[in-house]
Amino acid sequence: MPSHVLRFLQIGTSFSHYHWSNENTMKDYIKGILIPYVQKKRAELKLSSDQRAFVLFDKFKGQCTSSISQLLEDNDISVVMVPANCTDRLQPLDRCQCRQQSC
Repeated sequence: MPSHVLRFLQIGTSFSHYHWSNENTMKDYIKGILIPYVQKKRAELKLSSDQRAFVLFDKFKGQCTSSISQLLEDNDISVVMVPANCTDRLQPLDRCQCRQQSC
């Protein structure tokens, strides 16, 4: 495996064979980035380890599965869903940065 791919994997980046996000890449993101970040912030803020955290998700089907919901619930993380057709209003990077990347 190329060294640049290994480096991405070491910092928690995940990808699928076709480079599309899916349930498995979402689990990798949650386990490798989101949960460690929430745990770190809880510790920094001297909060209990079960202090509820919130994550903002859009309606992407890879993050709207029962196993993703259970993984988040097991780590005291609640999901706030962005209503359909509102992602660009609540996630500014979708409006500028990600749109440029998609072209």
